[in-house]
Amino acid sequence: MHAALVTSMHTTTFAFTGCLGCAISIVACSSPASPDENAGGDNYPVEPVVTAQGSGTITPVLFVPTDRSVNPLDISSVEAGLADVRSWYETQLVSARLRMDKLEVVQGSHESSYYIDSDRIWNDGPAEVESSLGFGPWSSGHIVLLVGAGLLGWAGGAGTGNAGYAVLGLESLTNNAACASEWWCNPDMWRGTAIHELGHALTLVHSVNPSIMAFHGDYQNRVLLDTATWPEKTKVRALPFVDLLGGSANWAPCQTDADCLSQRCGCNDKTVLVCLPSPDYPVTCASGQPTCGDLAKQSGWANALCEWNGNGACGGIGAATSDCDHCCDASQVPPPDPQQGPSCGELAAQNGWANAACEWSGNGACGGVGTPTWDCDHCCQK
Repeated sequence: MHAALVTSMHTTTFAFTGCLGCAISIVACSSPASPDENAGGDNYPVEPVVTAQGSGTITPVLFVPTDRSVNPLDISSVEAGLADVRSWYETQLVSARLRMDKLEVVQGSHESSYYIDSDRIWNDGPAEVESSLGFGPWSSGHIVLLVGAGLLGWAGGAGTGNAGYAVLGLESLTNNAACASEWWCNPDMWRGTAIHELGHALTLVHSVNPSIMAFHGDYQNRVLLDTATWPEKTKVRALPFVDLLGGSANWAPCQTDADCLSQRCGCNDKTVLVCLPSPDYPVTCASGQPTCGDLAKQSGWANALCEWNGNGACGGIGAATSDCDHCCDASQVPPPDPQQGPSCGELAAQNGWANAACEWSGNGACGGVGTPTWDCDHCCQK
């Protein structure tokens, strides 16, 4: 779940793989193969317009080793979980959605212990998927999101921009009895893990709070950032695995930027929020209240949260704006995860380590030395 990732849009220098609860376990590998205001003519579309950016497809795979079996309830549970993952991304990406295919079931060639040992699910899994489906995670235009029966807390992800691979276990979603003693063993954590690892396959690296790429817990209150330092939304929206959806046309009523094809909702010095042709139009309402986005710019916030309709984003505090009940600086909202101190990934970033390893449950990754973090017994430079 905390599998770190170093990618660019086109090349992968490292595939970082690991296990649920591991901050970073890194395996070096080679790159995978291959305006006139209120002018007439504006319509308010009922259905969104879809702009396909490419032919990339995300294919979820339920992977079944020889010593495991799945039933229709398992399949329906995974499908429901994936629907929540896709919905989360659609909410975050603003008028865009992932191009995700139907769930495929692939039978493995070995027992589950084989795939966990020596990270073989990462090294051998792609070839088995390709043998079954005709394409694998490193085939151009494909991302494979593999959910493995018997993989328990193993999780990892990496991507190149036109291909990618994300892996997580099945048990925390459908068979809690198999992992009941583990902190990550619940369906909500499974969803957060899937979102996090898919983020790696979509080229995102470990990030900062409140991003899902900083921590996978409490995923409903996690976001994708879109700042100069962390342009997570922008990066994902530019990939060939995303369809861009048109919002309402100019001058249509709106509540947030996400409602508008122009991605700009404001008052234009009037009293009603409408979709504006561009950010060049005044967004301040006649009441004098700015939008939350403009308040963030005026205040120098890197990222703002908008609380409205009781969604609790700001905890009931923050200035009222023309589009939000409360608008607040995201960095001032306490992170939802209860752990104290840095994760191994954050420690690595603080120390400038290019590679780090996480030792936990006696896996020997650091040889018993290193700094304890909330997610590792020992965190060390590799």
